Amino acid sequence: MNNSKSQSFFSRFGSTLLVGLALSLLLFGCSQSNSPVAGFDSVSPISMPPANGQTPGTGSSSLITEYNQFSNSILQGHVKTYYDSTNTYNANMIRLRFTQMPVGLNGSSYIKFYHGVVSSTGSKYYDYNSPLQIVVEDPTTGATLSGASTNLSQSLLSALTPAIAASNIINYNLIISGTGVGYQTIQAAVYSGSNATSTIEFLIPAFDVNPNTYATVHPELLTLHPFYSLMNNGYTTAQYLSLATSFQF
Repeated sequence: MNNSKSQSFFSRFGSTLLVGLALSLLLFGCSQSNSPVAGFDSVSPISMPPANGQTPGTGSSSLITEYNQFSNSILQGHVKTYYDSTNTYNANMIRLRFTQMPVGLNGSSYIKFYHGVVSSTGSKYYDYNSPLQIVVEDPTTGATLSGASTNLSQSLLSALTPAIAASNIINYNLIISGTGVGYQTIQAAVYSGSNATSTIEFLIPAFDVNPNTYATVHPELLTLHPFYSLMNNGYTTAQYLSLATSFQF
């Protein structure tokens, strides 16, 4: 990435963060309950200059990662920023790839995703009335294999052409929409019937890769940073960027 494009990306990324923070505070001023927030799903996609396919940290001024990960005993995977077929960035979408088959997906369990915001005091709001839409994508061809759905389940995968076994979901991407400005986190929830049996939260990329830098902007979200446990180890930003490459797919 040349210097002008890099400066443009980071300048506009910084502006997006400020706008997102302002919108987050506005949403919390309206409500912190589980009822819908007016206009919660009306955020428009934001376009930014593409990263020209470079991995995080290849530019001398790069301070962000476009990749993240999540992991518990039920759900493990990687996420990254979304670029379309023309290499145009869209902040309203992310790509997700499971690294292991979600426990129970080959049975009656199903998965939903929710976008959320966190107040400066750490209070969280997830819009449980509006689960995010997901589309299954073949990463080898870029073709979408399903229509938009709010549930990832074995029945959805079985209805695809060709059908996908739950155990093979690790070889496909999910495109998740609804992650635009004002939304900071995603919660993935595994359901059995109407009850959530497991949940996990992760930050929506892109964000500061150095947790010490991230803490100065979003201390309320710090524990969700993928390198939170390493922040006192004396790592440089370049080292954090190198670690983030393990989340690529």
